[in-house]
Amino acid sequence: MNLIRSVLHVLWLILTVIPWALFVVVASYFVSSTQVYWFCAGWLKLAVGSGTFILGIQNRVTGMEICQQALKILPFCWSNTNPRGRPLSCPH
Repeated sequence: MNLIRSVLHVLWLILTVIPWALFVVVASYFVSSTQVYWFCAGWLKLAVGSGTFILGIQNRVTGMEICQQALKILPFCWSNTNPRGRPLSCPH
């Protein structure tokens, strides 16, 4: 059963990526790069959603403790930047 679901998911990705990519290439001549980025991000969302639906993949976010540390360090780092934009005294 897992093999069938995996093959079905790969077929779904192949069938969606080709038209989506053609659309993005054509749209890139008419819209901004930010919009092109979000079109591509839309396909990624579709791919992840189909993995959740077809394969039963459960997504989770890990590393929030790192984000909390970064929020404490970030103002310190960006307030002490040299002309090249690199932090002078950032602890990491």
